[in-house]
Amino acid sequence: MSQGDYADEPGDNLALQELATTMAAVNAGRSLDLSYTVAGWRQGAGLPLWDINQLVRIKDVLDVSDTTRLIKRCSFSVSEDSAPETVLTVIDPQVYTLRAEPEKQVKGGWG
Repeated sequence: MSQGDYADEPGDNLALQELATTMAAVNAGRSLDLSYTVAGWRQGAGLPLWDINQLVRIKDVLDVSDTTRLIKRCSFSVSEDSAPETVLTVIDPQVYTLRAEPEKQVKGGWG
Protein backbone atom coordinates (compact mmCIF):
# COMPACT_ATOMS: atom_id res chain seq x y z
CA MET A 1 0.00 0.00 0.00
CA SER A 2 1.60 3.26 -1.02
CA GLN A 3 1.28 6.68 0.48
CA GLY A 4 -1.09 7.63 -2.35
CA ASP A 5 -3.44 4.69 -1.68
CA TYR A 6 -6.37 6.74 -0.46
CA ALA A 7 -10.04 6.59 -1.20
CA ASP A 8 -10.34 8.49 -4.48
CA GLU A 9 -14.09 8.32 -4.69
CA PRO A 10 -16.91 8.46 -2.18
CA GLY A 11 -17.60 5.14 -0.50
CA ASP A 12 -19.70 3.74 2.24
CA ASN A 13 -18.59 4.22 5.83
CA LEU A 14 -17.85 0.52 6.36
CA ALA A 15 -15.49 0.34 3.35
CA LEU A 16 -13.68 3.53 4.39
CA GLN A 17 -13.36 2.30 7.99
CA GLU A 18 -11.94 -1.01 6.74
CA LEU A 19 -9.43 0.84 4.53
CA ALA A 20 -8.36 3.05 7.45
CA THR A 21 -7.93 0.02 9.74
CA THR A 22 -5.91 -1.85 7.12
CA MET A 23 -3.66 1.14 6.43
CA ALA A 24 -3.04 1.66 10.16
CA ALA A 25 -2.11 -2.01 10.66
CA VAL A 26 0.21 -2.06 7.64
CA ASN A 27 1.97 1.17 8.62
CA ALA A 28 2.40 -0.02 12.21
CA GLY A 29 3.81 -3.36 11.07
CA ARG A 30 6.24 -1.77 8.65
CA SER A 31 7.57 0.49 11.37
CA LEU A 32 8.38 -2.45 13.66
CA ASP A 33 11.53 -3.96 12.23
CA LEU A 34 14.36 -5.79 13.99
CA SER A 35 18.01 -6.14 12.97
CA TYR A 36 20.21 -9.18 13.56
CA THR A 37 23.92 -9.51 12.82
CA VAL A 38 24.96 -12.95 11.58
CA ALA A 39 28.40 -14.35 10.75
CA GLY A 40 29.24 -14.59 7.05
CA TRP A 41 27.36 -13.55 3.95
CA ARG A 42 25.66 -16.84 3.22
CA GLN A 43 22.76 -18.72 4.78
CA GLY A 44 25.14 -21.59 5.47
CA ALA A 45 28.06 -23.46 3.90
CA GLY A 46 27.41 -23.83 0.16
CA LEU A 47 24.07 -22.00 0.39
CA PRO A 48 23.08 -18.74 -1.38
CA LEU A 49 23.81 -15.25 -0.10
CA TRP A 50 21.23 -13.67 2.18
CA ASP A 51 18.67 -11.80 0.09
CA ILE A 52 15.66 -9.56 0.62
CA ASN A 53 12.07 -10.85 0.37
CA GLN A 54 12.96 -14.24 1.84
CA LEU A 55 11.17 -15.78 4.79
CA VAL A 56 13.55 -16.80 7.57
CA ARG A 57 13.07 -18.48 10.90
CA ILE A 58 14.25 -16.29 13.77
CA LYS A 59 15.06 -17.90 17.14
CA ASP A 60 15.75 -14.99 19.47
CA VAL A 61 16.97 -16.16 22.88
CA LEU A 62 16.89 -12.63 24.34
CA ASP A 63 13.33 -11.94 23.18
CA VAL A 64 12.35 -15.59 23.84
CA SER A 65 10.68 -15.87 20.45
CA ASP A 66 10.68 -18.35 17.60
CA THR A 67 9.00 -16.76 14.57
CA THR A 68 9.16 -16.48 10.81
CA ARG A 69 10.09 -13.04 9.49
CA LEU A 70 10.58 -11.43 6.07
CA ILE A 71 14.01 -10.02 5.20
CA LYS A 72 13.55 -6.31 4.46
CA ARG A 73 17.21 -5.32 4.13
CA CYS A 74 20.65 -7.01 3.98
CA SER A 75 23.92 -5.19 4.66
CA PHE A 76 27.13 -7.09 3.98
CA SER A 77 30.41 -5.98 5.52
CA VAL A 78 34.03 -7.03 6.02
CA SER A 79 37.09 -5.19 7.26
CA GLU A 80 40.71 -5.82 8.15
CA ASP A 81 39.67 -6.17 11.79
CA SER A 82 36.58 -8.36 11.42
CA ALA A 83 35.33 -11.36 9.50
CA PRO A 84 32.51 -11.08 6.93
CA GLU A 85 29.12 -10.48 8.51
CA THR A 86 25.59 -9.62 7.45
CA VAL A 87 23.08 -7.37 9.16
CA LEU A 88 19.57 -8.61 8.41
CA THR A 89 16.63 -6.28 8.99
CA VAL A 90 13.42 -8.30 9.29
CA ILE A 91 9.71 -7.53 9.61
CA ASP A 92 6.46 -9.40 10.14
CA PRO A 93 5.47 -10.87 6.73
CA GLN A 94 1.78 -10.14 7.41
CA VAL A 95 2.32 -6.44 6.66
CA TYR A 96 2.61 -7.32 2.98
CA THR A 97 -0.50 -9.48 2.82
CA LEU A 98 -2.53 -8.46 -0.21
CA ARG A 99 -5.99 -7.09 0.36
CA ALA A 100 -8.85 -7.55 -2.07
CA GLU A 101 -9.57 -4.64 -4.36
CA PRO A 102 -13.03 -4.22 -5.88
CA GLU A 103 -13.24 -4.63 -9.64
CA LYS A 104 -13.78 -1.38 -11.49
CA GLN A 105 -16.89 -1.25 -13.63
CA VAL A 106 -16.13 -0.50 -17.28
CA LYS A 107 -18.86 1.23 -19.24
CA GLY A 108 -19.34 0.02 -22.78
CA GLY A 109 -16.78 -2.55 -23.87
CA TRP A 110 -17.04 -5.84 -25.62
CA GLY A 111 -20.27 -7.05 -24.04
